[in-house]
Amino acid sequence: MHGWNQEHCSINQHNGLDIIRNSGSSVYAMVSGKITDYDPDTHSLTIISSKKVDLWYDKERKVKILYSNVKLKSGLNNGDIVSAGEKIGTSTSDRNCFTTKNEKAVYDYVHVQVYISYDWNSYEMADPRLLINY
Repeated sequence: MHGWNQEHCSINQHNGLDIIRNSGSSVYAMVSGKITDYDPDTHSLTIISSKKVDLWYDKERKVKILYSNVKLKSGLNNGDIVSAGEKIGTSTSDRNCFTTKNEKAVYDYVHVQVYISYDWNSYEMADPRLLINY
């Protein structure tokens, strides 16, 4: 797993979490919410929480989660509502690094980025590990 602010591909400040997964592995929603911005070409999608998430370090806030290298489950589309823990798709073998150099990683992985809402219209990037309740 490559974590927050670790080097990944040629990216010195990695703003997400890369979870090494074999291609075809199941991927599950981290929060209940609405699927938005699914792009079948880049295999990326976003889920915006349908209600505020209780963050262990702060008050409840809405979150937006970006997943990359994920093929959306058949039957799911932009605008659909999913529940936390529901299967949303499978990991791909794309290995996209999303750099200007068009690099590929040396392993299959799912990339996760988390954004937390601090007012009605803006989200700030946060370490995805903040959603893990110990």
